[in-house]
Amino acid sequence: MKCVICKQEITADPFGWEGGCNAQPVEDGQCCHPCDINIVLPARLAQYGIDGEGVENVVSDIHKQIAKELSKGKGAV
Repeated sequence: MKCVICKQEITADPFGWEGGCNAQPVEDGQCCHPCDINIVLPARLAQYGIDGEGVENVVSDIHKQIAKELSKGKGAV
């Protein structure tokens, strides 16, 4: 399955899920994990009036949480 945003093949996210992510509100269909975090999430947050530095902080926090969980052995390697 290909990402509807970047058109690359969707591979497993850091936790092993291979089904992709909901690409709404950017596109209809499934997107890859990097597009979800870096494009779709900011678009969703913007709908609630969170943009700029607020989005950067949320995305940064998500990346930190993923790294933390993976270091505990909860994610796919």
